[in-house]
Amino acid sequence: MPEPAYDALAGCAWLTGTWRFENHVPPTRLSPAYVDVGTLRFDASAADGWVSSIAPDGAVTRCLTFDPMSRQWIYLLARGSFGMLRSADGWRDGRIEFRGLMTMIGLERSGG
Repeated sequence: MPEPAYDALAGCAWLTGTWRFENHVPPTRLSPAYVDVGTLRFDASAADGWVSSIAPDGAVTRCLTFDPMSRQWIYLLARGSFGMLRSADGWRDGRIEFRGLMTMIGLERSGG
């Protein structure tokens, strides 16, 4: 792994462990507002350069990495839906913000 990526990932060691989350989802014209509450476990691996979520059954899903070429953090959505977000600003005050359109990855379906 390139040195800048390793240094960036080393700064994420604090993410390792189990975290509680509360995600407030606003209403849409088709669904009411709701709150998604749960826990997630994360592990930061210098061996592969990713922060991964660990499912209760032990399944590992890569979700956050640093791209040394663009100097951006990348969030990868790879369970259920597939997409990618980038953060040019990176970590600030213990937070990271991903802005812009999500690049969705998938198959287009046609017909009925």
